[in-house]
Amino acid sequence: MTRRRRIALVLCAVVALTAACSKETTGTKEVRDAINATRLDPHRFSYSVLAPDSAYQVHGLVEDDFRYKARLVTGSEPVLDEVVNDDAIAVRFAQPALLGSFIDDSQREVAKLETTLNGVTVLDVLKAKRWVLDPSGAPALTDASRTLRNQGKDPIFDALGVFDYVEQAMAESVEVHEWDADDLNPAYRASEDVFPQPSEDSGVQRFDLRRPFLPPVGASSGSSADSFLATKHFRKMAIYVKNGRIIRVMERVELTGKAAEDFVGYVKQVLKDVGFDKEDIDAFEESLEGLNEKQRSDVLLETVNQGLEAAGQPPIIIRTMTMDLQDIGDDDIAATLPDDTIEGSLGILLNRGAKVEAATASGSPTAPATSQSAASGDE
Repeated sequence: MTRRRRIALVLCAVVALTAACSKETTGTKEVRDAINATRLDPHRFSYSVLAPDSAYQVHGLVEDDFRYKARLVTGSEPVLDEVVNDDAIAVRFAQPALLGSFIDDSQREVAKLETTLNGVTVLDVLKAKRWVLDPSGAPALTDASRTLRNQGKDPIFDALGVFDYVEQAMAESVEVHEWDADDLNPAYRASEDVFPQPSEDSGVQRFDLRRPFLPPVGASSGSSADSFLATKHFRKMAIYVKNGRIIRVMERVELTGKAAEDFVGYVKQVLKDVGFDKEDIDAFEESLEGLNEKQRSDVLLETVNQGLEAAGQPPIIIRTMTMDLQDIGDDDIAATLPDDTIEGSLGILLNRGAKVEAATASGSPTAPATSQSAASGDE
């Protein structure tokens, strides 16, 4: 076993801190009220993600919980267009080579692929860059399964579920803290605060999520999900509110500034506490020398992820995310279905269409290979 893997296994098994002080909720009500109000209003949005192995944007509009349009873009090139209007959903792939990333593995051998064109399957239509219309296959923005998704697998699903994601992040934080330029106890030290600061006359309130403390060195290990380091320990999130509506959400999952220095010291103390010798601890510290801040952050978090993977736990989602909302409350926003469509079931795709139970299915459609990420560019 390599030295780094041994370190990873130690880090993944540290018990999470049970809060030693009461949990503050300074801005929870304000942000939750703003989320609920914004959900009810039509708006346009732009969602962007930068991760170690992918970068993409989703642009679109939301008319209401049952009507929206979205376009996935990578490298300034459109990948996928989607329109939902009540029960109906229409999908078109501008880059059919990435179709495999959206295949639902549970439907690979059982999905219904017939269309209104004799002898032409849903996959044939999508590969031809044409619209497929499923009259009853639309997911709702309020679908509870959004909180259970695999982050990054379906960027459109993630973008449309941002409010659920923010509420989950709030629940995992120690405090929803309202930012103030004169704050003596900010959520993020100056060396870690990378988010724009609203001016006094802008009418914008910024709320930061204060991260839970790292597990105390020397704590007993446990077996539950709460017994492991997780994204919540490394997440920075700023939520911007104006006129009672969410106008921007920014997230960084990283180790920078003083937090990175603290974590290196923390790891060294943990390794010492569990019996690593000085040579191993010095080698760990030397492995970080010469790295810039981003490289060091990626190495530290990827090391933790190796341990989490070995323990069968969800990885830390290392990424930078921004969600901007515009034209909130604009009554002219409408999600209209395209005219040039071919009807068929979209159940073969993740999070779309009616799913077929394997026990009652017939036929064995051939689907493209599945990629690890919808935005990675892998086939």
